[in-house]
Amino acid sequence: MTWAVLTRTACVAANRRQYDVTVDAGGCWYPIGSVPLAQDDWARHFGPFWAEFAAARRRYDPDGVLAPGQRIC
Repeated sequence: MTWAVLTRTACVAANRRQYDVTVDAGGCWYPIGSVPLAQDDWARHFGPFWAEFAAARRRYDPDGVLAPGQRIC
């Protein structure tokens, strides 16, 4: 791997650790950025509105063409 790839990988890992610390402490973090999120992260972010959001996403974007890289649903 090149230095740039290692640096990018280390930065993303550090961002993820900071995200987890922030959320575990009860804080919130703007979810679109330098932290790759899994579907569980999005569900936690949307909280009680997750099911409604996911249903709307399936209804209005069934092919997942809007923000596919975010892995929202």
